[in-house]
Amino acid sequence: ELRYAYPLHLGVTEAGDGDEGRIKSAMGIGALLEDGLGDTIRVSLTEDPVNEVPVGFAIVKKYNDRLLVKGDKGHLPVKHVVEHEMRSRLYELLPFEPFGYSRRSSSQIDGAGHPVGGDALPGVETMAKTSLFDPDGLAREITARLAPDKPEDAIRSEYVGVAVGSVEDLPPLSRALDALGELRSKVVISTADTALVEKLLPLSGRVRLDIVEGEALSTSFIEALHDNEAVVEFCFIHEKASENVPAEVLVRLASKLHAKGMRRVMLSILSREPLYAVRKLALELKKAAIDYPLVVRYRRREGERFGVLIESAVQTGTLFCDGIGDVLALDTLLSPSDEISLGFNILQAARIRMSKTEFISCPGCGRTYFELEKATALIKQRVSHLKGLKIGIMGCIVNGPGEMADADFGYVGSGKGRISLYVGKECVEENLPEAEALERLIELIRENGKWVDPV
Repeated sequence: ELRYAYPLHLGVTEAGDGDEGRIKSAMGIGALLEDGLGDTIRVSLTEDPVNEVPVGFAIVKKYNDRLLVKGDKGHLPVKHVVEHEMRSRLYELLPFEPFGYSRRSSSQIDGAGHPVGGDALPGVETMAKTSLFDPDGLAREITARLAPDKPEDAIRSEYVGVAVGSVEDLPPLSRALDALGELRSKVVISTADTALVEKLLPLSGRVRLDIVEGEALSTSFIEALHDNEAVVEFCFIHEKASENVPAEVLVRLASKLHAKGMRRVMLSILSREPLYAVRKLALELKKAAIDYPLVVRYRRREGERFGVLIESAVQTGTLFCDGIGDVLALDTLLSPSDEISLGFNILQAARIRMSKTEFISCPGCGRTYFELEKATALIKQRVSHLKGLKIGIMGCIVNGPGEMADADFGYVGSGKGRISLYVGKECVEENLPEAEALERLIELIRENGKWVDPV
């Protein structure tokens, strides 16, 4: 607005600690860096400041590498979603609202007992790693990921993917599915072989057809398709083509399916960097007035755990912050528990699905006169089971009340060994001894009807 190209400093304040803090930082900063915004960054974790340094370098590495390649022209905008001739048009042509949040409108379908699309909460899908030729082991892994004995709102994989390559895979697949019983409806069977699709449709709740670059689907195959059994997902495997190609292929296909009356259809793009390709897909679907639900897929099967957390948070979390996505599907080298937690952490950081307590905690500074990291750990230990509750933990009153303004309850340092407690934006207890503050915080949560006993 000011028409001055001042350098921009980016940071996510009060990100917290652990994986959650790193994911929030990567999403908030990385989303802007992906759009070409930002010159310096600051990572703020409720940890030793030394721990912030590798997170910062990991977030900026991709963009610094890009500048090294582009040299003096590194500042020029990258042509991704918005074509040159569209830049003068209004932002309504974008696939998302750039100055606020609104979720992409999609039709709601039944996804194996879970509603998908519409105003339903986004689901989480992970990929099974056990070989099909160990059907009993595969069934055990799928059951462990789905965790059917846990409460309905527990953190667990809601869908599990299984890849099928040829007709020889069908007997062991059937054996694994038979062992699962009713849970088979939550299995997503993927294949690139169109000849197998008809055989797979009766077997599970969703069948994913992988569309390989350079290969076309026959007219007879499309005409024979139906959605009377499983939901059908069409997934473009994006490798070397530009970001425009997956959208062009999928929208052309979606138009044909929409015209023949198929409603139980989902679309996705499988890529290590799905952000721009999925934005382009959402844009073209909007222009075509097609509202099929979208699966946001991310696959990376190599590298360190830390790199997977950062990259997946930027590539998928940005889309959910844009309001794009109805299911988050991850296929990584992480352990099942880490992969499932990553999915829910990304959705929570995007504030689209709250699956546990949200902690808003600062990194501390010279004005902090209590052990912030220790206090944060103790508070988490006592109240982390309160799903959806937002608790601010701030080192001092200078920035604390303002930066935790959307918290339900606040725990704020007010002097040496002294704590003030907040309900919303109101300070209700001042200068409590630190030794008493945590118990009083729990009492306040009880008094306000927000407490439930841990299971």
